[in-house]
Amino acid sequence: MANYRIPERGLPGLRILLEMSDETITRFEEAIRDLPRGLRPSDITDHIALEDILPKTAAGEVVRVLSEIYRLKEEGSADVDEIVEGICDALKELDEDSTEPPDGDWDKFKTHFKKLLSMDSTIGMSFKTFHLSFQNEKTYIESNIFSDIRPAFYSQVDEGFDAAAIIHNLQIEYHKDQTHEVIQIVLDGVDVGKLKEQLDRAEKKEKAIMRQFKNKIVFLAIPKKLREDS
Repeated sequence: MANYRIPERGLPGLRILLEMSDETITRFEEAIRDLPRGLRPSDITDHIALEDILPKTAAGEVVRVLSEIYRLKEEGSADVDEIVEGICDALKELDEDSTEPPDGDWDKFKTHFKKLLSMDSTIGMSFKTFHLSFQNEKTYIESNIFSDIRPAFYSQVDEGFDAAAIIHNLQIEYHKDQTHEVIQIVLDGVDVGKLKEQLDRAEKKEKAIMRQFKNKIVFLAIPKKLREDS
């Protein structure tokens, strides 16, 4: 059996799973078992929080670690039993009170854990499509546009100005590998129009693809507007 090392970012989610009561983890299982495929991890997190099973922050940590373990299962050759045994052994080696079940019943925890990792056709497929969409060197996070006026002063500055340029500063945040990067691009009104045309074209392409494969493929995180228009 392979030896597992649990990264620091995975420990919070595993600790929360370990601390869940039988009732809470059963409700968690039921809440995600029948979720539609194609949801983003953030959508799954919101659903769990809305069901009042876990606070949103805690739900997010659990969903994140499950997403990573599903990816591990997809990329490796180990089955669910091996993965669960390996992770539990790694938790035991940490020798911390917060990394073992409160009642010490590892068998019961493993049973619940295996159920959570055996939902390949629902959340497993959601996690897989999410991971596929981010298999690029750079992935978009969010963006903002800051607009300002840049006056063209007369040679004699104290005479003021009667002309100015409107400048739009497009700030894009993205992930590059494991780092958070920011790029800023200056646009004028013409550039904004060209960018909008390309974004509109991309949206039309997405709608066309969805119409072509409607009822055949489940697409990841389709915005509500696109669902209604397709």
